[in-house]
Amino acid sequence: MAPMEPSWSESMFRQVKAEPKKAAALVLLIAVLVGMWAKIFLFADPRPATAGASMGEKLKTGTSYTSNLQLSPANRSLLDWTKKPITGTKRNLFAIKLDYFPVDGSRPMFSGDDADGFWDQLAKSLAAKADQEKVKGILRDNVRMQASRLDLQSLGVFSGIPKAMVNGTIVQEGDTVEGFRVVRIETKRIVVEREGIQVEVIFKH
Repeated sequence: MAPMEPSWSESMFRQVKAEPKKAAALVLLIAVLVGMWAKIFLFADPRPATAGASMGEKLKTGTSYTSNLQLSPANRSLLDWTKKPITGTKRNLFAIKLDYFPVDGSRPMFSGDDADGFWDQLAKSLAAKADQEKVKGILRDNVRMQASRLDLQSLGVFSGIPKAMVNGTIVQEGDTVEGFRVVRIETKRIVVEREGIQVEVIFKH
């Protein structure tokens, strides 16, 4: 005769007896779960369901919730902006005006009213500056050539005032001779000025 298999209650009793700590923890977890389910079913608050129902009714009737809320001015402005209709833009945001970009990598090509653009103005400015430098160079050469005609004949100090004889005329600082103003009188030279250009005259005697 085959031995009878133990029932599930006997097997569970054996397991509990073999591992009492695990069995106690399992019983505690089952008790906590039973308590939680009992609290949900026996002490549930019906107000959330009521609030949900009233919210659904307001949505059906089109009632606005924002009218009962205290909104800040910024939030109120944002809410008003979202209610406005969407209007189209008057210009294409993705359009590119190719006239503003260089064709050959050096300067853009302009046409019509835009012909006198930035690069043209820059070229004119550089040309004008070059012309001014050229004029200044010519004027400087002319002044030096005229100053070469000045003959510094003698230098000395008379009554504490430095004086010089230029082309037979005795002058001191601030005097004018042959169209040149005497700026400074030193031991071996004088400095004269004309048209804003200063030139030194060396004593050669």
